[in-house]
Amino acid sequence: MAKAISKDSSSVKMTSSISCPSHKRMPTYPSNKSMYFLFRAKVGIKTLSLYHVLSITKFPIMKTKYLFLICTLCTLALFTVSCSDSDSSAVELSASAFDEVSSEGASLTVDIICNSSWTAESSASWCSISQTEGTGNQTLSLSVGANLNDKPRRATIIVTSHRTQKTVTVTQNAGNGDIDGYAYELPVYFHVLYNNSAQNVPQSRIETILTAVNKLYQNNNMNLTFKIAEIEPVSSASASISCKEFMNSEKGTDHYKLMKDPNSYINVFLYAFEEEDVLGVSHLPLTTQQNYLEGLTLTDYSNIQASQLSNIYCVSINTTYINAGVSQYSPNDPIITLAHELGHYLGLHHPFAEDENGAAANECKDTDYCEDTPSYNKVEYDAWLGGLPAGNYDLEYLSQRSNCQGEEFISDNLMDYAYSLTNKFTEDQYTRVRHVLNYSPLIPGPKIQTKAGTRTSSEETLQIPFRTIQ
Repeated sequence: MAKAISKDSSSVKMTSSISCPSHKRMPTYPSNKSMYFLFRAKVGIKTLSLYHVLSITKFPIMKTKYLFLICTLCTLALFTVSCSDSDSSAVELSASAFDEVSSEGASLTVDIICNSSWTAESSASWCSISQTEGTGNQTLSLSVGANLNDKPRRATIIVTSHRTQKTVTVTQNAGNGDIDGYAYELPVYFHVLYNNSAQNVPQSRIETILTAVNKLYQNNNMNLTFKIAEIEPVSSASASISCKEFMNSEKGTDHYKLMKDPNSYINVFLYAFEEEDVLGVSHLPLTTQQNYLEGLTLTDYSNIQASQLSNIYCVSINTTYINAGVSQYSPNDPIITLAHELGHYLGLHHPFAEDENGAAANECKDTDYCEDTPSYNKVEYDAWLGGLPAGNYDLEYLSQRSNCQGEEFISDNLMDYAYSLTNKFTEDQYTRVRHVLNYSPLIPGPKIQTKAGTRTSSEETLQIPFRTIQ
């Protein structure tokens, strides 16, 4: 650990006397009949003393004139000293480099020793930092993700305080290059917004739901696991919240402030929707020009920090249906809803024909960018479903669809909804999810190293038009 720089206790003293016409040069130490002014200003670690000695014994009429002059000089000196002090804050780091960090990832810490405010930023999303600003001495945590590449890589952490800048380099060992074989663990941060005790979803229910979601993904060999990072109950003044407004919460709002860093967590908000017919909604991920994936919003930035987001980025689940499907089948089952919305968050679209806003389109075309998912006209299906007379029907019967070629099939895809078996992902869907995990910014987990995209200041707010989809 680097030691803090000790303060220099030395001082510089300057002694001068002012000569005026018809005056004898005054001695360094004035007589009892003389007036003198002492100005002393402290400058950080040094002391500057100015002695201005002026006799006013013989020329009392000049007293005010010289007094004004001396006070003016002292004020200017004090102003200059203060400005110099604010621009020369000291900052030191306990380490300047971490070499040969394990390819499997690691958690590191750096002590920041500073006598003022500071900012911090990372040059790479795979090396995230616990905070981007602070004041005084603090410990900065570095989270290094696994390296999926067969080459070593380097990131730089920059800590800045006024005009002083210090850096820490993190060099990580090469991985084994087995990108497809890597099993992702995605931390999920649950925010439970409640207005009454009935809306405060218990931890046990959330754990049951997520366990079932993981089973669905594992049964389809998606090679990923969602894990609970935290469950945070948050008291809400409203009994219900518009999910449309919530998903557009702007920077600085109370809901936005609840969001944890999307580079480290998937934020899932549980609350009662004003839109009672909506089960859940999610933002779609971003794609970069270097590793473009059709159907996602394009961004020039491959490394985006949470503090740069102009709007919230998350998944929302309607808690009105949080206990649906416990005793019998329900198309509103929150297990299916969460699995479905997490699929959207990882880049998947609905298998039926949809418009650019994710709503069902009254036509039949392939809009989910997956050739192995049969597309169909959901508007026609809904009309057929609504025309059935009241009665009991077999689930498989209600799950039948007709694709764009007029062929009958049974809906079983997790990205479909209404009545469906909803238990399958396809190979093309797996490929899309892996692409998002490997390349998309603001998604937890290690990324495949590619040519860096556009860099931006960590203090710059980015106006990213996130797409929402139900």
